[in-house]
Amino acid sequence: MEEKNKYVDFISDDDFLKTVEELYGVYKAKAQGFSIKEFYKNTIDPFRIYLDTIFQNISLDDYLKNEMNRKIEKSISNEVGSFQEELLGSIDGFTRYKVGDPQAEGIDIVSDDKKIWAEVKNKHNTVKGENLPDIFLKLEKIAERHPDSTVYFVRIIDKTSQNKPWKLSKNKKKLEHPRVRIISGDRFYELLTGDPLAFKKLLKAFPVALKDYVATLTPEERINHGSNMGLFGAIYNESTKNGVNIIEQIINDNFKNYLGFENNNNKDND
Repeated sequence: MEEKNKYVDFISDDDFLKTVEELYGVYKAKAQGFSIKEFYKNTIDPFRIYLDTIFQNISLDDYLKNEMNRKIEKSISNEVGSFQEELLGSIDGFTRYKVGDPQAEGIDIVSDDKKIWAEVKNKHNTVKGENLPDIFLKLEKIAERHPDSTVYFVRIIDKTSQNKPWKLSKNKKKLEHPRVRIISGDRFYELLTGDPLAFKKLLKAFPVALKDYVATLTPEERINHGSNMGLFGAIYNESTKNGVNIIEQIINDNFKNYLGFENNNNKDND
């Protein structure tokens, strides 16, 4: 008698845990590899720091730690879409193609019979509105090259459950095609598995698989939650050395080329 899967019945346990393992590696690298350079990647707004810390009575330490965690979270959220693609590609009859693979024609998920093609995004707001027509036109070209296919724009976390023709407009011109559709995550998992509850089962199994995987890790392999505190230590050390407080140091670091800030960094830009 064939052993029943522990997590979901449409993806093998081995494939499920392999995908979790890959996601964990990326997650750990993002969480522990965060640096001052990444912290400053999008210039810190000192006006916002003052507003939040003073109006909400938040300590500067807590604000900066929350800001760091927010930036890490944003970086990691980009990887969740890849995780979904890996899961979808583990379903029998479907393959996940990585960026640049010529077989995929720029698409993420393709059925083995080439009848289903899908561009997968994790959330409904992942793509800016002005970029949606470009995606539509790409999908339309694939639909034309493969007359027996249906091409989907998948939004795993969507505003509503849907599977319908995708209609847009660009420069007052209507964009529509009988075989280009927009579909939510629940409907796409249903399409690929034949099970209308597949997405619900996946969501229920996800934390179980994560806990099972983490339980196999040694203490050295687990994420060190204190590793990023070195980032603040570096900023504190620099501000102490320069005789300023931490917010002044952040301002100096971010605006060292602005008028009036050159001397604060012992630099002469004349």
